[in-house]
Amino acid sequence: TLAAAVGTSGFLSRLTIGPDGAIYAARGRDAFRVALDGTVTRVVHAAHVPSPLRADNTYRWDLSTGIDQYSVLTGVTFDRTGALLVTEPWPWVYRAAGGVTEAMPYLDGTPLNLPATLYNPWTEDIEFGPDGALYAAFFPGDEGAGFLYRYPAPIGPTSRPERLFGLTELRAAVPSTRFAGLHGLGFGADG
Repeated sequence: TLAAAVGTSGFLSRLTIGPDGAIYAARGRDAFRVALDGTVTRVVHAAHVPSPLRADNTYRWDLSTGIDQYSVLTGVTFDRTGALLVTEPWPWVYRAAGGVTEAMPYLDGTPLNLPATLYNPWTEDIEFGPDGALYAAFFPGDEGAGFLYRYPAPIGPTSRPERLFGLTELRAAVPSTRFAGLHGLGFGADG
């Protein structure tokens, strides 16, 4: 249904269930709502804004083809007020509330001070935890450099992220772990 409504080109990168029971899907720079009757509507477009620390947009999703990583949204979730949050690979999280269709950057990830040699930072997924903080799974260009970070509650435009753990901490809990590229994120019933 989504492919027929919006075309088959581009990337369907994330799905989530909204507070209204509909499916929300990120494709390209847009998020779509798929109603229970199959009706598809575009609910938000996230216009790319260059990072203040990477204004030249040197990070690329695919260095061999030169496809700009900013052509795709990588995370979709809802906050407690029902506002839709979407994220691009790096560094912005966008927020749309109250029928707004053009989302602008809401949270900035650049204060994490990534090494200059990390060519492909990639926020894979976002999810609110039971503590009200926004968590983000990070997949790097280097398989040993992935990590989990969060924006502590209360969330707002001046919130800055903090790194929680990466490969070293994962290996302490699961010694056989060799790969720290985090793709998905979720919380159990116990938090």
